[in-house]
Amino acid sequence: ILEKRKKVWNNYYLGLLKWVKSNKLRFQKIPKYCGQTFHVFSIIFNNPKLAKQFLNYLKNKNITAKQHYTCLSRSKFIRKNLKLKFSCPISRNTASTLIRLPLYPELNKHQTQHIINSIKNFKFR
Repeated sequence: ILEKRKKVWNNYYLGLLKWVKSNKLRFQKIPKYCGQTFHVFSIIFNNPKLAKQFLNYLKNKNITAKQHYTCLSRSKFIRKNLKLKFSCPISRNTASTLIRLPLYPELNKHQTQHIINSIKNFKFR
């Protein structure tokens, strides 16, 4: 399973590297001291509005991409049950700008290339 996910991850990386750089976006970085499990491939956008436009664009192309996580400081459970009041502006921004692409072992090269091509055709507004 790991080898199959690694193939998909590498296809995304190589297929989108120039596009990400030319649009001044970023990939999520894995620190050198961490092992890579190839379970997530994400793109970090410059602002929440652009990330939302990108998600809607992919949805219209029948490509399931997701925002990766909910910021804990915004979690209803945390606010209600633990009554914690704190602000995490970096986490809040990342939660609204980090988009996770579909990545699963059964995703084949043709499907991955379709996703890459669709992403490259996204028009920034």
